[in-house]
Amino acid sequence: PPALLKPRPVSARYLSRDGAPLRQLLDETGQRSAPEVEWEAIPPHLIQAVVAVEDQRFFSHGGIDWLAICRAARDNLKAGRVVSGASTLPQQLVKISSPKAPRTLWRKFVESQQARRLVREWPRRRILSAWLNRVSYGNLLIGCQAASEGYFNKPLSDLTLAECALLAGLPQSPARLNPLRQPEPALKRQRHVLERLREEKIIDEESYQHAMAQPLVYMPFHGGFAAPHAVDLLRGQVTGQSLLRTTLHATLQPRV
Repeated sequence: PPALLKPRPVSARYLSRDGAPLRQLLDETGQRSAPEVEWEAIPPHLIQAVVAVEDQRFFSHGGIDWLAICRAARDNLKAGRVVSGASTLPQQLVKISSPKAPRTLWRKFVESQQARRLVREWPRRRILSAWLNRVSYGNLLIGCQAASEGYFNKPLSDLTLAECALLAGLPQSPARLNPLRQPEPALKRQRHVLERLREEKIIDEESYQHAMAQPLVYMPFHGGFAAPHAVDLLRGQVTGQSLLRTTLHATLQPRV
């Protein structure tokens, strides 16, 4: 998809003179997205968790996982309804980077062929990094960095194993697994992710038990609303920049 060859939209951020955040706006698509994160800055536990629950043969298949397709077909036929999918991470990346279109068999075939081409032309790390930077985590949060800030109000590098497992599980169904409104389904999904990591021997029993025992403390960040008049003024005068540092003093501003 052409969108994969272009930088994705990024929410404008306004900082005080000392770098403290004042406000983060929605991007042109109406989402809250942070600047793209390089592969080296993504926590290994988040990468491992995503592969374990979304596409366990990601590093070996050719863009389409025929084993997963057969498994999904068996499960769906047995249940008499759709209970399992088989889309690989390259297929998902193609889908979320393409214009919205009806989910026809032809559309799925085209996406599968694009996924095969993507795997031939891009390194796996680039594909997975792009997926993590573009997938929706619910609550208007696009990309893993925005999700880390939006749910835990912390940088990506500070996430624990338990928090990584939660984020890895959300893209399956961001609305149904919304941790701020549906904490129990989200927690159940997080525990499933941790169990998959243990089953695949990616984490040991001690790490598993520690992560299971860690309470998830949500600190939602919705962009902030400090100095609204100054930000509105700058919105009309400064365009094309995603990070803007103002001359406002962050600690003095609330007193004015």
